[in-house]
Amino acid sequence: MEINRLTKKKIKIYSFDIFDTILTRLVAYPEDIFYKLEEELVKTDKKYINFAQKRIEAELEARRKKAFIIEISFDEIYNELKNKNDLDEKELSFICNCELKLEEFYLKPVKEICDLINNLRKSGEKIIYISDMYLPQSFIKKILKKYDILKSSDELYLSSTIGKMKSTGELFKYVLDNENITPKQICHIGDNKESDYLILKKKGIKAIWYSNSKLNRYENQIINMDNISRVEKSKIASILRYSRLSSLYSDLRRKTIWNVTCNVSGPLIIAFVIWCLEKAKQIGLKKLYFLSRDGQILLKIAKILNKRLKYDIELKYLYASRQALLFPAMEELSSEDFEWIMAPTSILTIRIIFKRLNIELEEIIDILKKLEFNKKNYDKQLSETERQKVKNLLQSEEIKEIIRIKKKSYQKSTIGYLMQEGLSDKKKYGLIDIGWNGTLQRSISRLLDMKGYDLPIVGLYFGIRSRKKHKDSDKMFAFFSDYQNPHWLEKLIYIVPMMEIFVAADHGGVGSYKKINNKYQPVFKNSSNIEGIKWGISIQQEAMEFLANTIIEHLNNFNKFIYNDFFAKNMSMFILSPSIDEARVYGSYPLSEEQNEAYHLSIAAKYNLWDLFFKKDSKKHHHNEWVNASYVLSNNMCKYFFRLRNKKLKYVKLS
Repeated sequence: MEINRLTKKKIKIYSFDIFDTILTRLVAYPEDIFYKLEEELVKTDKKYINFAQKRIEAELEARRKKAFIIEISFDEIYNELKNKNDLDEKELSFICNCELKLEEFYLKPVKEICDLINNLRKSGEKIIYISDMYLPQSFIKKILKKYDILKSSDELYLSSTIGKMKSTGELFKYVLDNENITPKQICHIGDNKESDYLILKKKGIKAIWYSNSKLNRYENQIINMDNISRVEKSKIASILRYSRLSSLYSDLRRKTIWNVTCNVSGPLIIAFVIWCLEKAKQIGLKKLYFLSRDGQILLKIAKILNKRLKYDIELKYLYASRQALLFPAMEELSSEDFEWIMAPTSILTIRIIFKRLNIELEEIIDILKKLEFNKKNYDKQLSETERQKVKNLLQSEEIKEIIRIKKKSYQKSTIGYLMQEGLSDKKKYGLIDIGWNGTLQRSISRLLDMKGYDLPIVGLYFGIRSRKKHKDSDKMFAFFSDYQNPHWLEKLIYIVPMMEIFVAADHGGVGSYKKINNKYQPVFKNSSNIEGIKWGISIQQEAMEFLANTIIEHLNNFNKFIYNDFFAKNMSMFILSPSIDEARVYGSYPLSEEQNEAYHLSIAAKYNLWDLFFKKDSKKHHHNEWVNASYVLSNNMCKYFFRLRNKKLKYVKLS
């Protein structure tokens, strides 16, 4: 909060609105409480069908009788309800208590505002609360005390108790008189632009309009979905809002990561993990291996969810990578092997190619000299002609023999690790990975086959772009999109790089395995994901875990959360129309597409005219580029030409 911009010396009292400022509800709009109340009442008696509308009409009638300028009370609303619906006192009391219990259950503190109040209090500032609200004062005091917000020195000014309202300006006049202060000696913070801000500015009262508690574009998109009930989508949207408002960070960069995680990546990833657990139960899996590094956050979420779901499934982490598994599982340099050995990454050098085969160039320096490769061009981008030259070299008997010797050593330790971790057990298990082709599953299946373990391997994936299986009995299942039945979002945009960011881990990539003290251990290329940690992976994971915990606490029907179209639309909005802050923060992510992380490239970079008309530098604008973010980051002139050339630079949002 930008409280420091106010002249604190002149401020004697800081006042706060309560609802949607200090407290937020786990429903999208206040009246959604009545629809939830109706759901609960209908469970006891079908006569309560349409109760929500009757409750809304009763409040409206009570306000009409006071010409909408004097606040009504909770009792007055229920008297209207009683008179119009012929309710007896016992029934009326039961419904009243149900509503208050629901309000209490769904009311949660807004961390940002509560932190502000605590900081002001530590500085010796006086705090008061001002609210237009019909709920009983005793109830509101109870909630504020529950979250340690209301102290004995604080005053609570409630429209239903005093009979005056903020919206007319009369409640603030009452507060100024009662506190014996001038308009310039109070600063008010609230969410209602009219009654908490504009009216006060006209009266000379310092005011801050707090709008963060309003549903943002992602949360509103869920509310506008029409394939789920009002109560369910209200609950889901408000869970995302509450999680967003619970950010542990105040600076813009880290807060952007937190917010995007709560609204975009978190819901999609959590829905995937729920699906994995459900699918595992359905097909009778007893153990799930979450493959590193994508699996780090997936396993954390699975453990949180399973506190509630209580599946009889063992959850384990398996250290794996393309570098660690593809080489020991390779055949005799088949076309399948050349796909990953010669994978055309944005930067491809002779050093990168041989590193994939665990061969250092210094080992074959004499062979390279024969083909006119010297130290000066070891790290030079290879032309198509040079790539073919390297491919021919790999098929020479000298290189093949080096590969055979190395492969034998790597196979022993790799198979040893897999067996140690239980992958040769007969207990039916599955591998969980984000995607995309099944090469790790294929490698594991082939390595186990080498030792005579002909077991069917099951893979559960977020998305599948091809099925590279070792044997027909191996199975691959996709949650979000399958190349045989692609999701509409996959048809529209290339989501792979962004999904890789969303499940980034904090530890380094696995290069191989080694036996230490009679136990096979992963050997990491780097001890930690230094670049990713600098960017903010820990923030992303914290936010995702917070959201998962909020979901298990407040969402009963988990199947409602697997409506991936909710979250696919949010993902689409994020990728196609990022805000400038989203483009800057996520565009700066140091993506490493190469399996040994030989280099990192920012996923988005602003264009200049040279990029657009003359040359595209692969280190700046590469095939994994988030084009829409680059567009947002570019200046207006570049944006103009961007539009003209949109056929070449596809997926650019032109509005």
